Amino acid sequence: MAIRGIDDKDKDETRPRIDADEVHARIYVGSVPPRGFALANAGFTHLVLCAAEFQLPAEDFPRIEVHRCPFDYNDTYSGRAYQRMQIAVRDMARRVANLHRKQTSSQVLITCAAGINRSALVAGLSMVYIGVPPADVIHYIRKRRFPYSLSNKLFERMVLTA
Repeated sequence: MAIRGIDDKDKDETRPRIDADEVHARIYVGSVPPRGFALANAGFTHLVLCAAEFQLPAEDFPRIEVHRCPFDYNDTYSGRAYQRMQIAVRDMARRVANLHRKQTSSQVLITCAAGINRSALVAGLSMVYIGVPPADVIHYIRKRRFPYSLSNKLFERMVLTA
């Protein structure tokens, strides 16, 4: 299910737009989420904020459990910064995979600024931890989100070698 713009049945232009695509059952990748009740009204139960520059307050998302995994879009991570980023991203991806396994009614929206690389990395690793082969993960995310998702070669390599 893609949640983009206004539903065809509802032409109310005042409703906030949710830019997100389902990349795996109940796991969505999207851009900066709208504040307010829009996510809860769309059925989301969890929100993962990946963009370091968009760490909005949890109070902005009523009835949603907010998780934080802030990191930069950077394909030149190295040394300790790379290790810290890998640990944080893998930890969040495992948490999303566990939510997926244990809470069958949960819907998780993983976001970053554009919904192309950082959110796709966390979603992709979550899918690998659920049991999807890494090469299939890349294909599914690019087919279901954007063809250029995971274009950050460092992030793509992290999924392929997970």
